[in-house]
Amino acid sequence: MACVRTLLEHAIANLNGILGTNYESLVSFPDAMRWLTLHPYRHFREGPPPELLTDDG
Repeated sequence: MACVRTLLEHAIANLNGILGTNYESLVSFPDAMRWLTLHPYRHFREGPPPELLTDDG
């Protein structure tokens, strides 16, 4: 997960888009960066942290 985190920090910083986690979740690039920053040990398979969930999902 550490290598994925490093890659994403460099690849999606300041971009707009959606990241598919491969675990039935889609997360916007800014939310993915927040996820990785605020919850560095939370694996994508656990789903997004509650503060990243919206009324849509």
